[in-house]
Amino acid sequence: MASDTEICGVVTQDYTAQYDNDISIRKGEVIRNLQQINEHWLAGTVPNGKRGFVPVGHIDFGKNAKVRGMVTKNLPKACKGSFC
Repeated sequence: MASDTEICGVVTQDYTAQYDNDISIRKGEVIRNLQQINEHWLAGTVPNGKRGFVPVGHIDFGKNAKVRGMVTKNLPKACKGSFC
């Protein structure tokens, strides 16, 4: 995978930020520029441009995608358009 490939995912359930570095996310939003922080958290950018941490379990990378290694094959349709 090229290092300049942008990784996106779709939010599967709402999450309300609980810490200063978290960001609130809503089901159906597309999160851009995802980077894995650890096995539980990702850093990403929400549609309004704010960047912060989101729980791994709230993001769908598509049927064949993996969090580790950030495979981008078969991302949801929302991630194949000009947004990502």
